[in-house]
Amino acid sequence: MEHNPNKSRDTKQHAIILQRIDPENKKKNSKKTSVSDEALIEEATSLLNSANIEVVKTFTQERLRGPKYMGVGKLEEVKAFIDQYNLDDSNDTAIDIVLVNDSISASELNYIDQLIDIKIIDRTQLILDIFASRAESNEGKIQVELAQLSYLLPRLSGHGKSLSRQAGGIGARGPGETKLEQDQRHIRSRMNELKRKLSRLETMRMRRREKDNRQSAPKVALVGYTNAGKSSWFNVLTQAMTYEDDLLFATLDTLKRDVQLNEHGFSMKLIDTVGFIRELPTELVEAFKSTLEEAMDSDILLIVIDSSDDAYMEHYDTVTEIIGKIMPDDEIERIVIMNKSDVIERDISSFQAPTISVSSQLDDGKVVKDKILDVLRGLYESYTVIIPIHDSNTLYTLKQQTIIESIDIDEVKERYVINGYISNKSLLNQWT
Repeated sequence: MEHNPNKSRDTKQHAIILQRIDPENKKKNSKKTSVSDEALIEEATSLLNSANIEVVKTFTQERLRGPKYMGVGKLEEVKAFIDQYNLDDSNDTAIDIVLVNDSISASELNYIDQLIDIKIIDRTQLILDIFASRAESNEGKIQVELAQLSYLLPRLSGHGKSLSRQAGGIGARGPGETKLEQDQRHIRSRMNELKRKLSRLETMRMRRREKDNRQSAPKVALVGYTNAGKSSWFNVLTQAMTYEDDLLFATLDTLKRDVQLNEHGFSMKLIDTVGFIRELPTELVEAFKSTLEEAMDSDILLIVIDSSDDAYMEHYDTVTEIIGKIMPDDEIERIVIMNKSDVIERDISSFQAPTISVSSQLDDGKVVKDKILDVLRGLYESYTVIIPIHDSNTLYTLKQQTIIESIDIDEVKERYVINGYISNKSLLNQWT
Protein backbone atom coordinates (compact mmCIF):
# COMPACT_ATOMS: atom_id res chain seq x y z
CA MET A 1 0.00 0.00 0.00
CA GLU A 2 1.32 3.44 -0.93
CA HIS A 3 1.69 6.32 1.52
CA ASN A 4 2.07 9.98 0.82
CA PRO A 5 5.80 10.57 1.50
CA ASN A 6 5.15 14.20 2.42
CA LYS A 7 2.60 13.35 5.10
CA SER A 8 3.79 14.09 8.62
CA ARG A 9 3.04 11.73 11.48
CA ASP A 10 2.40 12.64 15.08
CA THR A 11 3.32 10.37 17.99
CA LYS A 12 -0.15 8.86 18.00
CA GLN A 13 -1.03 5.91 15.85
CA HIS A 14 -4.33 5.81 14.00
CA ALA A 15 -6.62 2.86 13.56
CA ILE A 16 -9.66 1.40 11.85
CA ILE A 17 -12.02 -0.84 13.85
CA LEU A 18 -13.67 -3.87 12.25
CA GLN A 19 -16.79 -4.95 14.14
CA ARG A 20 -19.21 -7.75 13.36
CA ILE A 21 -22.80 -6.82 14.15
CA ASP A 22 -25.10 -9.36 15.74
CA PRO A 23 -28.47 -9.09 13.95
CA GLU A 24 -30.21 -10.32 17.11
CA ASN A 25 -29.32 -7.01 18.79
CA LYS A 26 -31.37 -5.15 16.17
CA LYS A 27 -34.55 -7.13 16.65
CA LYS A 28 -37.27 -5.50 18.68
CA ASN A 29 -38.33 -7.40 21.80
CA SER A 30 -35.15 -9.47 21.56
CA LYS A 31 -34.47 -11.33 24.79
CA LYS A 32 -30.76 -11.44 24.06
CA THR A 33 -28.79 -10.04 27.01
CA SER A 34 -25.32 -9.74 25.45
CA VAL A 35 -23.49 -6.43 25.33
CA SER A 36 -24.80 -4.13 22.59
CA ASP A 37 -22.78 -3.58 19.44
CA GLU A 38 -22.44 0.11 20.32
CA ALA A 39 -20.98 -0.81 23.71
CA LEU A 40 -18.50 -3.20 22.07
CA ILE A 41 -17.31 -0.46 19.71
CA GLU A 42 -17.10 2.06 22.55
CA GLU A 43 -14.99 -0.35 24.60
CA ALA A 44 -12.70 -1.03 21.63
CA THR A 45 -12.26 2.72 21.20
CA SER A 46 -11.35 3.05 24.90
CA LEU A 47 -8.82 0.23 24.58
CA LEU A 48 -7.19 1.90 21.60
CA ASN A 49 -7.18 5.30 23.31
CA SER A 50 -5.48 3.70 26.32
CA ALA A 51 -2.75 2.58 23.92
CA ASN A 52 -2.44 6.14 22.54
CA ILE A 53 -4.18 5.16 19.31
CA GLU A 54 -6.86 7.34 17.75
CA VAL A 55 -9.80 5.76 15.94
CA VAL A 56 -10.39 7.13 12.45
CA LYS A 57 -13.39 5.05 11.42
CA THR A 58 -15.35 1.91 12.31
CA PHE A 59 -16.54 -0.57 9.70
CA THR A 60 -19.35 -2.96 10.59
CA GLN A 61 -20.94 -5.96 8.93
CA GLU A 62 -23.60 -8.39 10.05
CA ARG A 63 -22.28 -11.71 11.26
CA LEU A 64 -21.73 -14.09 8.33
CA ARG A 65 -22.95 -17.67 8.24
CA GLY A 66 -19.53 -18.98 7.18
CA PRO A 67 -16.20 -18.99 9.06
CA LYS A 68 -14.99 -15.63 7.74
CA TYR A 69 -15.06 -12.65 10.08
CA MET A 70 -15.98 -10.29 7.23
CA GLY A 71 -16.68 -10.76 3.55
CA VAL A 72 -14.31 -9.92 0.70
CA GLY A 73 -16.49 -7.01 -0.45
CA LYS A 74 -16.43 -5.31 2.96
CA LEU A 75 -12.68 -5.81 3.33
CA GLU A 76 -12.08 -4.33 -0.12
CA GLU A 77 -14.16 -1.33 1.00
CA VAL A 78 -11.92 -1.00 4.07
CA LYS A 79 -8.75 -1.20 1.96
CA ALA A 80 -10.05 1.43 -0.48
CA PHE A 81 -10.83 3.80 2.41
CA ILE A 82 -7.36 3.35 3.95
CA ASP A 83 -5.59 3.87 0.61
CA GLN A 84 -7.58 7.02 -0.11
CA TYR A 85 -7.13 8.37 3.43
CA ASN A 86 -3.38 7.82 3.48
CA LEU A 87 -2.89 9.49 0.09
CA ASP A 88 -5.15 12.46 0.87
CA ASP A 89 -3.03 15.58 1.44
CA SER A 90 -5.75 17.09 3.63
CA ASN A 91 -5.10 14.39 6.26
CA ASP A 92 -1.92 15.09 8.21
CA THR A 93 -1.84 11.57 9.68
CA ALA A 94 -1.87 8.04 8.29
CA ILE A 95 -3.79 4.93 9.32
CA ASP A 96 -1.33 2.46 10.86
CA ILE A 97 -3.46 -0.33 12.31
CA VAL A 98 -6.65 -2.28 11.73
CA LEU A 99 -8.19 -3.68 14.91
CA VAL A 100 -10.43 -6.72 14.56
CA ASN A 101 -12.62 -6.27 17.64
CA ASP A 102 -12.72 -9.96 18.43
CA SER A 103 -10.38 -12.83 19.21
CA ILE A 104 -9.76 -14.59 15.92
CA SER A 105 -7.52 -17.37 14.62
CA ALA A 106 -4.16 -16.93 12.93
CA SER A 107 -5.59 -18.09 9.60
CA GLU A 108 -8.34 -15.47 9.83
CA LEU A 109 -5.80 -12.74 10.63
CA ASN A 110 -3.74 -13.84 7.62
CA TYR A 111 -6.84 -13.81 5.42
CA ILE A 112 -7.67 -10.21 6.39
CA ASP A 113 -4.01 -9.17 6.12
CA GLN A 114 -3.73 -10.42 2.54
CA LEU A 115 -6.74 -8.35 1.50
CA ILE A 116 -5.96 -5.13 3.39
CA ASP A 117 -2.14 -5.17 3.48
CA ILE A 118 -1.65 -3.21 6.72
CA LYS A 119 -0.83 -4.17 10.33
CA ILE A 120 -3.75 -6.29 11.61
CA ILE A 121 -4.25 -7.00 15.30
CA ASP A 122 -7.14 -8.61 17.10
CA ARG A 123 -8.66 -7.68 20.45
CA THR A 124 -6.57 -10.22 22.35
CA GLN A 125 -3.30 -8.86 21.04
CA LEU A 126 -4.36 -5.29 21.79
CA ILE A 127 -5.10 -6.16 25.42
CA LEU A 128 -1.84 -8.09 25.73
CA ASP A 129 0.10 -5.12 24.38
CA ILE A 130 -1.64 -2.71 26.75
CA PHE A 131 -0.70 -5.00 29.64
CA ALA A 132 2.90 -5.01 28.37
CA SER A 133 3.02 -1.20 28.38
CA ARG A 134 1.60 -1.06 31.94
CA ALA A 135 3.73 -3.78 33.60
CA GLU A 136 6.24 -2.28 36.03
CA SER A 137 7.26 -5.03 38.45
CA ASN A 138 9.59 -7.86 37.45
CA GLU A 139 6.82 -10.38 38.05
CA GLY A 140 4.32 -8.39 36.01
CA LYS A 141 6.71 -8.20 33.06
CA ILE A 142 7.36 -11.94 33.21
CA GLN A 143 3.64 -12.70 33.37
CA VAL A 144 2.85 -10.49 30.39
CA GLU A 145 5.68 -11.86 28.25
CA LEU A 146 4.54 -15.40 29.01
CA ALA A 147 0.99 -14.48 28.00
CA GLN A 148 2.21 -12.87 24.77
CA LEU A 149 4.30 -15.89 23.81
CA SER A 150 1.41 -18.24 24.63
CA TYR A 151 -0.72 -16.20 22.23
CA LEU A 152 1.91 -16.12 19.48
CA LEU A 153 3.15 -19.72 19.65
CA PRO A 154 0.23 -21.30 17.75
CA ARG A 155 0.54 -18.49 15.18
CA LEU A 156 4.14 -19.27 14.28
CA SER A 157 2.94 -21.58 11.51
CA GLY A 158 1.56 -18.50 9.71
CA HIS A 159 5.01 -17.16 8.73
CA GLY A 160 5.32 -14.41 6.13
CA LYS A 161 4.66 -10.71 6.36
CA SER A 162 1.41 -11.02 8.33
CA LEU A 163 3.25 -12.73 11.17
CA SER A 164 6.06 -10.17 11.17
CA ARG A 165 3.46 -7.39 11.32
CA GLN A 166 1.90 -9.05 14.39
CA ALA A 167 5.34 -9.23 16.01
CA GLY A 168 5.59 -5.77 17.50
CA GLY A 169 1.92 -5.42 18.36
CA ILE A 170 0.89 -1.77 18.77
CA GLY A 171 4.32 -0.59 19.79
CA ALA A 172 7.78 -1.68 20.82
CA ARG A 173 6.73 -3.34 24.06
CA GLY A 174 5.74 -6.70 22.54
CA PRO A 175 7.99 -9.78 22.53
CA GLY A 176 9.59 -8.36 19.37
CA GLU A 177 10.35 -9.61 15.90
CA THR A 178 13.68 -11.16 16.87
CA LYS A 179 11.90 -13.65 19.14
CA LEU A 180 9.26 -14.43 16.54
CA GLU A 181 11.88 -15.27 13.96
CA GLN A 182 13.05 -18.10 16.15
CA ASP A 183 11.54 -21.55 15.82
CA GLN A 184 8.87 -23.09 18.03
CA ARG A 185 11.46 -24.99 20.05
CA HIS A 186 13.20 -21.76 21.06
CA ILE A 187 9.88 -20.07 21.91
CA ARG A 188 8.86 -23.02 24.09
CA SER A 189 12.26 -22.91 25.78
CA ARG A 190 11.74 -19.23 26.63
CA MET A 191 8.24 -19.97 27.94
CA ASN A 192 9.60 -22.74 30.18
CA GLU A 193 12.24 -20.35 31.50
CA LEU A 194 9.55 -17.76 32.32
CA LYS A 195 7.42 -20.41 34.03
CA ARG A 196 10.37 -21.41 36.22
CA LYS A 197 10.92 -17.78 37.22
CA LEU A 198 7.23 -17.40 38.05
CA SER A 199 7.33 -20.60 40.07
CA ARG A 200 10.17 -19.24 42.21
CA LEU A 201 8.29 -15.97 42.71
CA GLU A 202 5.14 -17.90 43.60
CA THR A 203 7.05 -19.85 46.27
CA MET A 204 8.17 -16.57 47.82
CA ARG A 205 4.61 -15.25 47.64
CA MET A 206 3.25 -18.37 49.32
CA ARG A 207 5.62 -17.83 52.23
CA ARG A 208 4.45 -14.23 52.57
CA ARG A 209 0.86 -15.39 52.34
CA GLU A 210 1.37 -17.94 55.14
CA LYS A 211 2.86 -15.19 57.28
CA ASP A 212 -0.09 -12.91 56.50
CA ASN A 213 -2.57 -15.68 57.30
CA ARG A 214 -1.07 -16.06 60.77
CA GLN A 215 -2.09 -12.50 61.44
CA SER A 216 -5.69 -11.97 62.49
CA ALA A 217 -6.38 -8.88 60.35
CA PRO A 218 -9.06 -9.68 57.76
CA LYS A 219 -8.13 -9.44 54.08
CA VAL A 220 -10.43 -7.54 51.74
CA ALA A 221 -9.79 -7.44 47.98
CA LEU A 222 -11.03 -4.82 45.52
CA VAL A 223 -12.05 -6.42 42.22
CA GLY A 224 -14.00 -5.05 39.30
CA TYR A 225 -14.25 -4.23 35.64
CA THR A 226 -11.39 -2.13 34.37
CA ASN A 227 -11.84 1.61 34.93
CA ALA A 228 -14.81 1.04 37.27
CA GLY A 229 -13.18 3.06 40.04
CA LYS A 230 -11.18 0.51 42.06
CA SER A 231 -8.13 2.73 42.38
CA SER A 232 -10.35 5.63 43.43
CA TRP A 233 -11.82 3.51 46.21
CA PHE A 234 -8.39 2.25 47.20
CA ASN A 235 -7.35 5.89 47.62
CA VAL A 236 -10.50 6.82 49.55
CA LEU A 237 -10.22 3.89 51.96
CA THR A 238 -6.46 4.16 52.50
CA GLN A 239 -6.32 7.96 52.29
CA ALA A 240 -3.41 7.43 49.92
CA MET A 241 -2.67 8.73 46.46
CA THR A 242 -1.89 5.69 44.32
CA TYR A 243 -1.88 5.89 40.53
CA GLU A 244 -5.33 6.84 39.30
CA ASP A 245 -6.15 7.76 35.72
CA ASP A 246 -8.98 7.47 33.23
CA LEU A 247 -7.26 4.62 31.41
CA LEU A 248 -8.06 0.94 31.03
CA PHE A 249 -5.69 -1.27 33.05
CA ALA A 250 -4.05 1.80 34.60
CA THR A 251 -2.26 -0.44 37.11
CA LEU A 252 -1.36 -4.14 36.98
CA ASP A 253 0.60 -4.75 40.16
CA THR A 254 -1.23 -5.82 43.30
CA LEU A 255 -1.26 -3.15 46.03
CA LYS A 256 -1.74 -3.80 49.75
CA ARG A 257 -2.40 -1.37 52.59
CA ASP A 258 -3.60 -1.58 56.19
CA VAL A 259 -6.87 0.31 56.67
CA GLN A 260 -8.40 1.16 60.05
CA LEU A 261 -12.11 0.27 60.16
CA ASN A 262 -13.28 1.72 63.48
CA GLU A 263 -12.32 4.15 66.21
CA HIS A 264 -10.71 1.41 68.33
CA GLY A 265 -8.02 0.65 65.75
CA PHE A 266 -9.32 -2.61 64.25
CA SER A 267 -7.84 -2.82 60.74
CA MET A 268 -8.13 -4.79 57.54
CA LYS A 269 -5.56 -5.61 54.86
CA LEU A 270 -6.93 -3.98 51.68
CA ILE A 271 -5.76 -5.43 48.35
CA ASP A 272 -6.15 -3.77 44.96
CA THR A 273 -6.01 -5.94 41.84
CA VAL A 274 -5.84 -5.63 38.06
CA GLY A 275 -9.14 -4.74 36.42
CA PHE A 276 -11.10 -7.32 34.47
CA ILE A 277 -12.62 -6.97 31.01
CA ARG A 278 -15.02 -8.87 28.78
CA GLU A 279 -13.36 -11.96 27.31
CA LEU A 280 -10.12 -11.34 29.16
CA PRO A 281 -7.57 -13.32 27.11
CA THR A 282 -7.10 -16.84 28.45
CA GLU A 283 -3.35 -16.36 28.16
CA LEU A 284 -3.51 -13.47 30.64
CA VAL A 285 -5.80 -15.30 33.06
CA GLU A 286 -3.35 -18.21 33.14
CA ALA A 287 -0.24 -16.02 33.43
CA PHE A 288 -1.71 -13.86 36.22
CA LYS A 289 -3.54 -16.72 37.93
CA SER A 290 -1.19 -17.07 40.91
CA THR A 291 -1.22 -13.31 41.53
CA LEU A 292 -5.00 -13.17 41.29
CA GLU A 293 -5.38 -16.25 43.49
CA GLU A 294 -3.46 -14.45 46.22
CA ALA A 295 -5.83 -11.49 45.98
CA MET A 296 -8.85 -13.78 45.89
CA ASP A 297 -7.66 -15.57 49.04
CA SER A 298 -9.49 -12.96 51.07
CA ASP A 299 -12.26 -12.80 53.62
CA ILE A 300 -14.32 -10.39 51.50
CA LEU A 301 -14.35 -9.35 47.85
CA LEU A 302 -15.41 -5.76 47.17
CA ILE A 303 -16.81 -5.84 43.63
CA VAL A 304 -16.72 -2.30 42.24
CA ILE A 305 -19.26 -1.54 39.50
CA ASP A 306 -19.52 1.70 37.51
CA SER A 307 -23.25 2.40 37.83
CA SER A 308 -23.03 5.19 35.23
CA ASP A 309 -22.20 2.62 32.53
CA ASP A 310 -25.29 1.24 30.77
CA ALA A 311 -23.56 -2.16 30.56
CA TYR A 312 -23.03 -2.33 34.34
CA MET A 313 -24.85 -5.67 34.73
CA GLU A 314 -22.82 -7.24 31.93
CA HIS A 315 -19.67 -5.93 33.62
CA TYR A 316 -20.77 -7.49 36.92
CA ASP A 317 -21.39 -10.81 35.15
CA THR A 318 -17.93 -10.62 33.55
CA VAL A 319 -16.26 -10.04 36.92
CA THR A 320 -18.07 -12.93 38.60
CA GLU A 321 -17.33 -15.20 35.63
CA ILE A 322 -13.58 -14.50 35.84
CA ILE A 323 -13.63 -14.96 39.63
CA GLY A 324 -15.23 -18.36 38.98
CA LYS A 325 -12.42 -19.32 36.59
CA ILE A 326 -9.72 -18.34 39.07
CA MET A 327 -11.44 -19.70 42.18
CA PRO A 328 -13.91 -22.41 41.03
CA ASP A 329 -14.76 -23.37 44.63
CA ASP A 330 -15.09 -19.76 45.72
CA GLU A 331 -17.25 -19.19 48.78
CA ILE A 332 -15.81 -15.81 49.67
CA GLU A 333 -18.21 -13.22 51.01
CA ARG A 334 -18.90 -10.41 48.58
CA ILE A 335 -19.99 -6.79 48.79
CA VAL A 336 -21.08 -5.01 45.62
CA ILE A 337 -20.08 -1.35 45.49
CA MET A 338 -22.26 0.52 43.00
CA ASN A 339 -19.90 3.40 42.33
CA LYS A 340 -20.84 6.87 41.05
CA SER A 341 -24.15 7.23 42.87
CA ASP A 342 -23.60 10.97 42.45
CA VAL A 343 -24.14 10.46 38.71
CA ILE A 344 -26.99 7.94 38.71
CA GLU A 345 -28.86 5.74 41.19
CA ARG A 346 -29.49 2.15 40.07
CA ASP A 347 -31.85 -0.50 41.40
CA ILE A 348 -29.64 -2.69 43.59
CA SER A 349 -32.29 -5.24 44.55
CA SER A 350 -31.22 -7.68 41.82
CA PHE A 351 -27.83 -8.37 43.43
CA GLN A 352 -27.70 -11.36 45.76
CA ALA A 353 -24.66 -10.06 47.63
CA PRO A 354 -24.90 -7.12 50.06
CA THR A 355 -24.90 -4.00 47.89
CA ILE A 356 -24.35 -0.32 48.60
CA SER A 357 -24.79 2.65 46.29
CA VAL A 358 -21.97 5.12 46.94
CA SER A 359 -19.56 7.53 45.30
CA SER A 360 -15.80 7.84 45.71
CA GLN A 361 -16.22 11.52 44.83
CA LEU A 362 -18.49 12.08 47.85
CA ASP A 363 -15.99 10.47 50.24
CA ASP A 364 -18.38 7.66 51.24
CA GLY A 365 -15.51 5.72 52.80
CA LYS A 366 -17.24 5.32 56.17
CA VAL A 367 -20.29 3.80 54.48
CA VAL A 368 -18.09 1.16 52.85
CA LYS A 369 -16.16 0.50 56.06
CA ASP A 370 -19.39 0.07 58.04
CA LYS A 371 -20.66 -2.45 55.47
CA ILE A 372 -17.39 -4.39 55.70
CA LEU A 373 -17.74 -4.49 59.50
CA ASP A 374 -21.34 -5.73 59.15
CA VAL A 375 -20.23 -8.62 56.93
CA LEU A 376 -17.31 -9.47 59.22
CA ARG A 377 -19.66 -9.66 62.21
CA GLY A 378 -21.55 -12.35 60.32
CA LEU A 379 -18.32 -14.28 59.76
CA TYR A 380 -16.90 -13.85 63.28
CA GLU A 381 -17.89 -15.23 66.69
CA SER A 382 -19.29 -13.01 69.40
CA TYR A 383 -17.43 -12.84 72.69
CA THR A 384 -17.50 -11.28 76.14
CA VAL A 385 -14.34 -10.96 78.21
CA ILE A 386 -13.52 -9.40 81.55
CA ILE A 387 -10.03 -8.00 82.12
CA PRO A 388 -8.46 -5.99 84.96
CA ILE A 389 -8.65 -2.26 84.45
CA HIS A 390 -4.85 -1.99 84.62
CA ASP A 391 -4.31 -4.59 81.86
CA SER A 392 -3.69 -2.06 79.09
CA ASN A 393 -1.77 -4.54 76.91
CA THR A 394 -4.71 -6.92 76.57
CA LEU A 395 -7.10 -4.03 76.00
CA TYR A 396 -4.86 -2.75 73.21
CA THR A 397 -4.68 -6.21 71.60
CA LEU A 398 -8.46 -6.61 71.68
CA LYS A 399 -8.94 -3.19 70.11
CA GLN A 400 -6.47 -3.96 67.34
CA GLN A 401 -7.53 -7.51 66.49
CA THR A 402 -11.25 -7.78 67.26
CA ILE A 403 -14.37 -5.79 66.48
CA ILE A 404 -15.22 -4.23 69.83
CA GLU A 405 -18.89 -3.34 70.25
CA SER A 406 -18.80 -2.03 73.81
CA ILE A 407 -16.41 -1.42 76.71
CA ASP A 408 -18.08 -1.11 80.11
CA ILE A 409 -16.09 -0.11 83.18
CA ASP A 410 -16.86 -1.76 86.51
CA GLU A 411 -15.26 0.77 88.83
CA VAL A 412 -16.14 -1.18 91.97
CA LYS A 413 -14.30 -4.32 90.85
CA GLU A 414 -11.82 -2.32 88.75
CA ARG A 415 -12.31 -4.22 85.53
CA TYR A 416 -13.44 -3.88 81.93
CA VAL A 417 -16.36 -5.86 80.50
CA ILE A 418 -15.79 -6.03 76.75
CA ASN A 419 -18.21 -7.30 74.09
CA GLY A 420 -17.27 -7.82 70.49
CA TYR A 421 -16.59 -10.17 67.59
CA ILE A 422 -13.48 -12.22 66.89
CA SER A 423 -12.34 -14.40 63.99
CA ASN A 424 -11.43 -17.29 66.29
CA LYS A 425 -12.37 -17.52 69.97
CA SER A 426 -9.32 -19.65 70.73
CA LEU A 427 -7.24 -16.50 70.33
CA LEU A 428 -8.80 -15.12 73.51
CA ASN A 429 -7.00 -17.79 75.54
CA GLN A 430 -3.69 -16.37 74.33
CA TRP A 431 -4.56 -12.82 75.31
CA THR A 432 -6.61 -13.07 78.52
